[in-house]
Amino acid sequence: MNKHDVRLIEECLYVRKYLRPRIKVLNNILKYMLPQLPGSVLKMVGKPVAKNPFDTSITERYGISRAECDEAIELSAKMILYNSLLIVKSMPDPDYTFVKYKYDKEYSTGKVKDLMQLDHIQYNTIRIRVLRKVWERIRGIDEIELALL
Repeated sequence: MNKHDVRLIEECLYVRKYLRPRIKVLNNILKYMLPQLPGSVLKMVGKPVAKNPFDTSITERYGISRAECDEAIELSAKMILYNSLLIVKSMPDPDYTFVKYKYDKEYSTGKVKDLMQLDHIQYNTIRIRVLRKVWERIRGIDEIELALL
């Protein structure tokens, strides 16, 4: 892990608390992206939709534009990052408590040390252990930087 990796991991941990609400918003945006056309499916049943094999129906075009839109790409990246960061919940108590104070509540280093009753060496040991655990999960995921936008 180099300095860039450490910054990236910490950014992911800071953003972790905002991922779930943003995923819900993106899901709602995508849910209502297709037009509501009552009865359109009933009209299409039994009738050929495409005139040739390369033609697409209106519904298929909406589906394609929905899958390729910015919101769908952002949702995919955020879901990958969110699922990768679920490891935090399975961490043992001192590590999880550290993440809760440092990254969720964004307390200063001094306040985290005081609340957890740690000295400087213990603080850095826990911090490095947490960063390594998270790095093992998110290493190699290309969508991380997209998810942080």
